[in-house]
Amino acid sequence: MMTHDEMIAVITHHKNGGKVEYKEDGAETWTELYAEPLWNFAQHDYRARHEPMVIWCEANSSGVIFNIHEKKPEKLSTYTGSTLKKFVEVIE
Repeated sequence: MMTHDEMIAVITHHKNGGKVEYKEDGAETWTELYAEPLWNFAQHDYRARHEPMVIWCEANSSGVIFNIHEKKPEKLSTYTGSTLKKFVEVIE
């Protein structure tokens, strides 16, 4: 069962445009809500859907990272042989 603070946090997250997942009380699998929720806290648990973190890294030809970006850069630094690598957080 969720606490009052957890209920308020998930409803606020949804109100602010965040995605929400739910599962039946005692179940193991979370399912994303695609419709407007009916908020049944007696039978379901809810949580804010975690968005994976994505970072972009510039590396030289030896693989040494020298620049990190939160968004994909439009152009790379002027270092010769630099490459762009995308890293995405794995969520289970």
